[in-house]
Amino acid sequence: MNVPISSYWSKITLFIYSFFFDNFSLKLLSFIIALSIWFLAPLNKQENNTKLQLFIPIFYTNQPANLTMTSKPPHSLTIQLLAQQQVVDSLTSGKLSANIDLSDATIGTYTVNLTSKNINLPRDARLLQMTPQTIHFVFAKTAVKTVPIYPVFSGKPADGYSLRKSTLSIKEIAISGTEKELKKIKHIETQAIPLDNLMQNTQLPVSLSLPNTISLASNDHYVTIYVTITSRLVSQRIMDVPVGIEHQKYVTKLNPWHINLLVRAPLAKLKTLNKNQIQAFIDLSRFKPGKYKIKKPKIVLDPQIQVQKVWPPLDVWILKQKLE
Repeated sequence: MNVPISSYWSKITLFIYSFFFDNFSLKLLSFIIALSIWFLAPLNKQENNTKLQLFIPIFYTNQPANLTMTSKPPHSLTIQLLAQQQVVDSLTSGKLSANIDLSDATIGTYTVNLTSKNINLPRDARLLQMTPQTIHFVFAKTAVKTVPIYPVFSGKPADGYSLRKSTLSIKEIAISGTEKELKKIKHIETQAIPLDNLMQNTQLPVSLSLPNTISLASNDHYVTIYVTITSRLVSQRIMDVPVGIEHQKYVTKLNPWHINLLVRAPLAKLKTLNKNQIQAFIDLSRFKPGKYKIKKPKIVLDPQIQVQKVWPPLDVWILKQKLE
């Protein structure tokens, strides 16, 4: 049985009319609410974002070994970010940095235009601005020169001690820089080596002091210094040292029986020296009876102690009377 086409169109028209206009006010309200949610959702997300300004360090990598940087590029960037609060909390912990690859640098001026790719940003953070956006470098050909190392000291050894000598593990070192800068360098100094209150020999690692325009051509950033400390030599009088007699065969008279000494020795040695540690005597094995004047008797002392003067001279009378 055939149904007229007009009947189908009537049903379709009736369906469309019912869909849009039955409960029209309710459907219109639902549509407005759905449209509002769709429109306001991005705005709410935007409102939850936070703008943040940070100063981040710049790391320069892969500088060609045959080039020396003669310019002074910035050490940090100022960036402005937009991110949600939980992302901001992680960004303020100092985890951000900018990285600039210098592997393509050439002699002369080399320019790098910075983008967000140079910064290790989290995925949910958006870079709004950075300063500077461009960095200009100047490079020159690297030269190498070998120069001597001079030690530099600070402070003084303990009282009574002095620096006798110092020896470095290496006497020369290779440095690199531009030919113009290397011409100014005649030697390299160490960082200050402390001698405060030293009383004995010691060895210390010490770093080298380099101008900003110069670098080391090797990995020897430290050298070893060997320091020899000696006690300072001082002079001192020692009074009334008793004098003895050896190999005596005859009755002998001695005047005086004591002598005085002027000695020179390390201060530490003299601090512990007393006259009872000094042996002074006259050897009479070769003397016959008679009268003698002895200017300097035999003195036994520590080898580090030098006798500079002995006084007074001794009058010796050897009688013809033998000892029983």
